[in-house]
Amino acid sequence: MRTAALSLCLIVCACASSPAPVPLVLETDAYALHSDPWINVHHFLYQWARGQVSRQPNDRRPPVEVAEVSEFSMLTPDQRDAWAAALEHYRDLVDKDLLFDEDMEALKEALAAIDGPESIAALDSAALLEAAREVFVDRWWPKHDGANRAWIQAMRPMLEKYEGRLVHELERAYGGTWPEYAIRTDVTYYANWAGAYTSWRPDHIVLSSGGDEHQGVAGLEILVHEASHSESLGSPLHEELDRLFEEAGARAPFNLWHVFYFVTAGELTRRVLAEEGIDDYVPYGERVGLYRRTRWDGMHAVLLEHWVPFLRGELERDEALRRIVAVLASD
Repeated sequence: MRTAALSLCLIVCACASSPAPVPLVLETDAYALHSDPWINVHHFLYQWARGQVSRQPNDRRPPVEVAEVSEFSMLTPDQRDAWAAALEHYRDLVDKDLLFDEDMEALKEALAAIDGPESIAALDSAALLEAAREVFVDRWWPKHDGANRAWIQAMRPMLEKYEGRLVHELERAYGGTWPEYAIRTDVTYYANWAGAYTSWRPDHIVLSSGGDEHQGVAGLEILVHEASHSESLGSPLHEELDRLFEEAGARAPFNLWHVFYFVTAGELTRRVLAEEGIDDYVPYGERVGLYRRTRWDGMHAVLLEHWVPFLRGELERDEALRRIVAVLASD
């Protein structure tokens, strides 16, 4: 088993002997945290371009404000041309969701796999994207990369201290297993509308270093939450809930599994922080008013009554799930 401290030392040493920082900043047993200019410019262009088009009536995704829009005029004429061409390309993509659209997922994975000129040339619109990346690296990357790396370094002591325990608790909660690799986690200044998302095959987390909701100890919860989406870890809970609701002659409420993830990540983070004397931590879902949605509020209340006692070791898992299904199946 590698240790976070050892992996960090190796990465820092590699950076010191390289002309530019390598994207992999910190690797632990559970997470491989990157600050990758390709993944960053991809999300940056997407959100910038999205702000330039009219939202479709059925698009419920909140807008993401891109402060750097005001700096476009500061680019050189050649840079403005390159950046404008990339934005025009991305305006044709913004109706596609970063997580749920197969083309966008494939593009993200292709960008994550870039390791030289040949892999760049294999991209669609390679010349356009390479020109945009050069503008990005020159003008905005130092600020974005600095924020990403500062965020990762803030997570390092918490991951070193709590990661092993949290992995064990997540496996106990969901009935699954952590992936057989450290989950690639791209830290980006801009991510999707929610600030973080996780795709499958391979599991791949993208999260924003720029949002207020992910700073400090709250960053630990977002890492725990996003890891919950990994296929081998979270899917067994989906399947078990479907089976129990089917036996009860009902269907699981829409997004119940996601409420499980929010409650579980929030409670586990709150517990480990409380042991360090941080006893006023408010989990993300409660802090941002996630449970104000009528249906989510009801599911949240049921999980607080029956699932949280299981997480605390006060109730057996099977009994907790049975009680939850009994209440929700009768609604």
